[in-house]
Amino acid sequence: MISAYVDMLVDLESQIELFKALNLDKFVLRDFNHLNVYDLSEEAIDEVETLFKLNKISPLYLDITKTYDVYGILDVERLIYLAKRFKTKDILIKVPTIKDFNIEKDIFIEQIQLLLAGVKKDKLNLTFNLSYDIDSAYIAYLIKEIKEIKFSFNPGLCYEKEKSVTSYYRLIKNNLSHVILFDLNENKKPSLIGYGKATILEHLDKLKRDNFKGSYILDTNLLEYVEERQTIYKRKFKIPFLKKGRNQNKKAYESIENRLGLAQTDEISFDKLYESQVSLVKRYIK
Repeated sequence: MISAYVDMLVDLESQIELFKALNLDKFVLRDFNHLNVYDLSEEAIDEVETLFKLNKISPLYLDITKTYDVYGILDVERLIYLAKRFKTKDILIKVPTIKDFNIEKDIFIEQIQLLLAGVKKDKLNLTFNLSYDIDSAYIAYLIKEIKEIKFSFNPGLCYEKEKSVTSYYRLIKNNLSHVILFDLNENKKPSLIGYGKATILEHLDKLKRDNFKGSYILDTNLLEYVEERQTIYKRKFKIPFLKKGRNQNKKAYESIENRLGLAQTDEISFDKLYESQVSLVKRYIK
């Protein structure tokens, strides 16, 4: 299964339009109107439900981005309610944060077990999204204690956090349900998939080799390039403290321009560029 996040666009109507342009089957519901799905009001839930029904859309999974610690876990009944309203069995949540693993490791395990047990009665599938801030040894301990736990793997975010993409893949490869894909260059700026430093294609090869049967989800960072690409053709700014960041953006955008064979007078739409990235992954994992 291949899908893509579309919430780099704010309103749900625009997201649905992009979803259709990408020719995808399942919708990934994370944010709209600057709110995560977990925090939606009843009115907003009704709106989403109505728009999905009108457009014959069903979610692939709900992505809950709320951060929580081991002393205040997510409301399991809320998760179940949202899953029922949006007719999905798959929910992605963050791993709870901890301050001192040696002191909190028991409650860390207990709270995750409570979350898994809480959704199991409704036959929901819970996947944990790694932030890559947590020490990999803690994840290894978590897998040892809860063998059935499932994770998403995000090589772009892993590289951005300056962790070893290969080491994390090796650690969680037998507990994967979702792979989230975007690429970035050595300065953590946007890149076309396969041309950055997150070793995306290398790990897609490994996933094929390891017979991965879960979902691939694209999460592009290329909208800012499309919106700002014309800035690379403008005269240089001379504000010293902004120079480094602007030069890094310029380098990233120029690299994408060159890869796409574009010149200043050429036009490119975000949906077409995003569609090309989705098509690349579809072809690559066949």
